[in-house]
Amino acid sequence: MAVFKSDQITKLAAVPSSGTLDVDEGGGRVRAFGFKFTVPVGGVAIADTVQLCKIPAGARILGGVEIHDALAAAGGTIALGDGTTAAKYMAATVVAAAGRTDFANTRALNCREKLAAELTLTATVAVAALLAGAVLEGHVLVQLAD
Repeated sequence: MAVFKSDQITKLAAVPSSGTLDVDEGGGRVRAFGFKFTVPVGGVAIADTVQLCKIPAGARILGGVEIHDALAAAGGTIALGDGTTAAKYMAATVVAAAGRTDFANTRALNCREKLAAELTLTATVAVAALLAGAVLEGHVLVQLAD
């Protein structure tokens, strides 16, 4: 039976051994960056963005969760991204009924991405405007060196 090694075990077993892993590969601290947004009077229009939270440079994204009230009329969606790519962390998700969605939870949705620069997590509205008084909240888990 063959035995294969992860990148991290390969580093530790190398000759000469570096004997250490990068902090985000083992030993880094997990931090949660929370967000809460209450839709203002007048709502939030289609194609508008909401800045949710800032994540520092050097952080490795481990995933997140968003929970929401009925945010929009039938068919209304939000996507989570970085202000440049609207759906980088969560594809457009219907938010017409209260619910919960995991995000940044696959390689395709950039789970384990290491940030080269500070990131502002954004929600982009599509299909229907967000309804006044509705709440969107959640958190992003990251791994940091400190």
